[in-house]
Amino acid sequence: MLNSPLPLDSIWFRKSNFFTLVTEVAFAEIIPDNFKEKLQAFENKILENKNDKTNDYGVYYGCMYAGTNSRKSRVTRAEFLKKYVFEL
Repeated sequence: MLNSPLPLDSIWFRKSNFFTLVTEVAFAEIIPDNFKEKLQAFENKILENKNDKTNDYGVYYGCMYAGTNSRKSRVTRAEFLKKYVFEL
């Protein structure tokens, strides 16, 4: 699935994102063939839109900092991950 590792500074190694990613991978019925590429593209969009709360990417960025304690943020992160990474 992963030909090479994600960069060490990837947002997916942040605790809140890692938790969401592992949970969604565990429950996914199908993992896309281009999973790593979609994950990296999603990360790039998130970082490009970190100051724009009017789109999904900016909202996700804000939810990254809510940590794993906020249920609303966990649900939001999961929904966007499904939408942008797991949809075929």
